[in-house]
Amino acid sequence: VAIGAIVLTRGWLPAGVMLAAAIAFTLWFGEQRALRATLIALLATGVFALWPTGALLLHPADAEPYFAAWWEWNRASVGLPTGANVVWILRNLGWYAWPLWPFAFWTIYSWRHFVRRPHIALPLMFLAAGLSASLLSVAPSDREFLIAVPALVILASFGVSSLKRSAEDAIDWFSLALFTLA
Repeated sequence: VAIGAIVLTRGWLPAGVMLAAAIAFTLWFGEQRALRATLIALLATGVFALWPTGALLLHPADAEPYFAAWWEWNRASVGLPTGANVVWILRNLGWYAWPLWPFAFWTIYSWRHFVRRPHIALPLMFLAAGLSASLLSVAPSDREFLIAVPALVILASFGVSSLKRSAEDAIDWFSLALFTLA
């Protein structure tokens, strides 16, 4: 349902990478994989289709130019990463995701032998999807980072429990000092 709603609010790019991550995870884990992947795709498509179908049925004259402009906006918002986009992402992602990313990296390191387990693999797939959406966007913004934040939160929650107390306190005090002064 959320993937269908993402198409309506942010376009095809973020929804496409999220759908790809969800289908990849479903095909990788569990039983009846093809059936579940098909249901995910159908549900996302069904949620999205409610809006254009209703608009075309109720106001066909107004809906057609609107959807033509919407398709053009979607087409124009996707492109290959440029050097400026990559620099912008690298410059802003660290601050945007602070203090989640140190804990997420610690989780990946401390659970490195269990990366193929579902509780680590699923957030990693959605993190990769969010970063891919940022990289493939012609004009990346913090909105694309929002896709990666829930995955970082899940990964960070596993890392916090395995940190030594001194490391946790150091990151906590650094965050407190940084955000107090900023």
